[in-house]
Amino acid sequence: SQGDENTATIYFLDGLEQIYSETDKAELLVKLTGLSDLIRNSNSILIICVTDLAYESQWFAKLRTVTQKISIEPQKFTTSVEENDVDVVSEETIQHELGLDGGPRLAYLAKLPKIGFTKEILVKRILHWRRMGLDVSAIEPALSQPTDPAYELYKLVEEDVRRATELERFMHSNENEISASQLAVDMFRIRQLTGLDELEKKYYSLS
Repeated sequence: SQGDENTATIYFLDGLEQIYSETDKAELLVKLTGLSDLIRNSNSILIICVTDLAYESQWFAKLRTVTQKISIEPQKFTTSVEENDVDVVSEETIQHELGLDGGPRLAYLAKLPKIGFTKEILVKRILHWRRMGLDVSAIEPALSQPTDPAYELYKLVEEDVRRATELERFMHSNENEISASQLAVDMFRIRQLTGLDELEKKYYSLS
């Protein structure tokens, strides 16, 4: 509140990955440094939400010199997903809850921009998807492809994972209307990333 010197104003900067992919990197770092200086001289706190896999390592290291790293445990928060809301979980701290079928719950991960996209980053993303029980074998050819076609294939699989995650969350919200046998079969298909068109028509017609 204004006029209270003991009360800090907290600001959140989200979506830096998108800004990073569309902006001159050196200029962006200069602006973030200036913003950091302004925050330090005011009674405010700025929290920048990031996943380090989305940035070139040297650029991210420079960002770390003007900021202080904090880790947030996702399980301490309860989130609800509305029609267009997405809660993005850091890949460094992700901890999986159990889903209706006994497997790990699916979670949204921050999108990887094309700039800074490497095979090493792709391998890490594949491992995180597999830990969620997803069959992402369709993306394996990207590991032996040049960057451009590899990234295009990644985007296709990423979209399937997003759709699968939304389907699973919808099923959790409507579990009382789904039989156990139907749930088991359809959750298997979701984790295999197969028949998503059919499953979307089937379940979204319930709403």
